[in-house]
Amino acid sequence: KPANILLSGSSDQPVPKVTDFGAAKELDHATDGERTQFLGTPSYVAPEQVEAKWGKIGQLADVYGIGAVLYEALTGRPPFRADSISETLRQVIEAEPVSPRLLNPAVPRDLATICLKCLQKEPARRYDSAGALAGDLERFLSGQPIHARPISPPVRGWMWCRRNPGTASLVAVLVLSVVGGVAGIVLQWRGAEAARKVALAGDVESQ
Repeated sequence: KPANILLSGSSDQPVPKVTDFGAAKELDHATDGERTQFLGTPSYVAPEQVEAKWGKIGQLADVYGIGAVLYEALTGRPPFRADSISETLRQVIEAEPVSPRLLNPAVPRDLATICLKCLQKEPARRYDSAGALAGDLERFLSGQPIHARPISPPVRGWMWCRRNPGTASLVAVLVLSVVGGVAGIVLQWRGAEAARKVALAGDVESQ
């Protein structure tokens, strides 16, 4: 988290240093008790840490943490923050972060894309290493095309449905009900119009 990153050296060329490794663990040697404990600051931990998916926790959780720090540097707030720890953790697992550009329009599009790639819920969708993230940041700073690409709205919607299958099913049922109702009304209206035209034609012929 930002509070654990100290800057040393001159003001024009500061050197960042990470402090406080109290929550660091050797995952291969963690005991069963340690595997049931939540460690970290809620706004900066990866979803797999919150859900204790130990098989997925690794260096990509650190990529997420770097993205969360970058997000706060760009916007002045962490990607997820609520009135309670439980709600913050729920957001980490279920919610998508607001684009940094919506909170700070001065953030360049490519930099926002890099930040949001770090904050993907699925580790496989993030940068595959801190080195890959550093490479894209260097490309951004030098004006070169970055490797990360924005996630399209359809893909984002599909990802949301995968994380919230129950809610997605209810929404789908509601949409189908509305569409079915509108279709029924249209069909009834067309039937009534057809009957009216037949009746008018019969009146004309009788005259």
